[in-house]
Amino acid sequence: MSDCRVKPTVNQILLYISNIDMALINYSRDPGILVEAYSPITHGEALKNPAIVEMAKKYGDAYFDLGNEWGVVKEIYGITDKDMFELFNKPALDYAVESGKTIRFSQDPRLKMYEDDAIADEWRYLMEKYGYIELKKEGEFWYAIK
Repeated sequence: MSDCRVKPTVNQILLYISNIDMALINYSRDPGILVEAYSPITHGEALKNPAIVEMAKKYGDAYFDLGNEWGVVKEIYGITDKDMFELFNKPALDYAVESGKTIRFSQDPRLKMYEDDAIADEWRYLMEKYGYIELKKEGEFWYAIK
């Protein structure tokens, strides 16, 4: 940083669930640089992992969530829910939208009971960044509609 004339605003780093470099994240954050993950699903390689593929097949999805592992990852790396959302959820949502994937929720993120949860943050993010305006319930799922 001592060689820079202009302080960077964002440091986009290779970051995914099994590759979290907290030293680099903290180094970037110290002077107030926003950290942004790229390749949160490891350039698609995570989707070739047999355990992930099996989980996706079990639930009829092409994407997976961290479920109970969310807390484990936070504890191991000493990061917050907000960190997790910024580092994993946003890039995954960006990838899904930019790839033309259908956005589907297993619960209605608009319910008051979820207002402080990541699912509500995901819905707000999709509305603000990508212009989604409605959720349509079909069967047991809520589909995001532009």
